[in-house]
Amino acid sequence: MKFARFSLAAAALLFGVTGIAFWLSPRSLAAAVGIELPASAAVIDFRATYGGFNLGVGIALALAARSRDAVRPALVLQLLSFAGYGLARAYGIAVDGDAPSLLYWLLAIESAGAGIAILALRRLPAG
Repeated sequence: MKFARFSLAAAALLFGVTGIAFWLSPRSLAAAVGIELPASAAVIDFRATYGGFNLGVGIALALAARSRDAVRPALVLQLLSFAGYGLARAYGIAVDGDAPSLLYWLLAIESAGAGIAILALRRLPAG
């Protein structure tokens, strides 16, 4: 159970920090991967999608790490969140190519996050 809670806490921190970063600085983070946000509506949507959603997932994972009954479903959330980002990113790299190195680093982090969630789920006692 310790490893599972550590996994959730680490994922919560990662999602929370990235959520806050996107919330506070959407234009500079978008520019880091070549995305232009030409209108305030684009900035607002980018902030909500990457900032608000990631912060919400981070808070949910942090709260779940503190509840014995919520650990397993939260690990599934961790797995699906990282896998969703990672699979979409890998697909994009494969079909669109010409990705900056930052996207490969993010893919590695997302793959590790999903893998750690799988390992944590396997180590949990049945039930």
